[in-house]
Amino acid sequence: KLDQAAEIIKSSNGGTFLLTGETDKKGSEAYNLRLSRQRAAAVVNALEARGVSANQLKSKGVGEANAMVSEKASDAERMADRKVVATAVDKAAFDAMEKSDLPVVNKKK
Repeated sequence: KLDQAAEIIKSSNGGTFLLTGETDKKGSEAYNLRLSRQRAAAVVNALEARGVSANQLKSKGVGEANAMVSEKASDAERMADRKVVATAVDKAAFDAMEKSDLPVVNKKK
């Protein structure tokens, strides 16, 4: 799917895309938000590794906000909520967004 997405984005004539990470409902909201941010950023990195321009992609995580499956459902059923969704975004809106909503980590010296 990543190869297919990379080809679509590369053939979009410079189109800009927001990759939104989502999680299932299991776990704390804070954990799921962090996980969804990491998930979306990982997909951006994978697409860039496949030749997509970094200028075409941005990422954000929404945690469990869009999850539809109960946290009491089976792991296999909850899998439907674990995803990254790519959405075409117009250039003005895209330019107003940060590259990623992952917090910057400052390493201790």
